[in-house]
Amino acid sequence: MINQSIFFIQSQGKGKFVKIKKDEIIYLESKANYLHIHMIEDSYQTYLTMAEIAVILPTSEFIRVHKSFVVNLTHLVSINGNYIHLKNEIKIALGRNYRAAFFDKINPLLIKSKR
Repeated sequence: MINQSIFFIQSQGKGKFVKIKKDEIIYLESKANYLHIHMIEDSYQTYLTMAEIAVILPTSEFIRVHKSFVVNLTHLVSINGNYIHLKNEIKIALGRNYRAAFFDKINPLLIKSKR
């Protein structure tokens, strides 16, 4: 049985494959025809599209917040205005077109005062 909490990507040349643990991904960034996978300890670059990798990521944990960014909600630290703050002091702009879907996902987790 294959462990679905991991996957492999081809990174920096033919024949080099890197194991990626989904729970260690902080965010994904699409830039200049490459996908950058930013993890707790490392970053990797691959020639995949955001759409190609999105199909294997659990939608309960990962959400697109900008045309170039997908974040792992388990590494979310805070939300301040139009910015999302992640582990390792990472700050990502919340895109206008993705704001409603982001808050639809976050709202059930918010504890609000009834006063």
